[in-house]
Amino acid sequence: MDYSKQLEEKYPLKIIQYLRQREGLKENDVSMDKEILNMTEAEVFRNVLSWNVLWDGII
Repeated sequence: MDYSKQLEEKYPLKIIQYLRQREGLKENDVSMDKEILNMTEAEVFRNVLSWNVLWDGII
């Protein structure tokens, strides 16, 4: 199954790149795309905010 393709259908590329980098990967490293795809929308939102230093754990 092509997890990268599914991920690209679900989120914009920039969000995917943030999530990969948040996991310590290069923005084009697809090795954890399955795990990223399985994140809830809330987890994705928190990770993107954290990557952009906007999240401080209030929520």
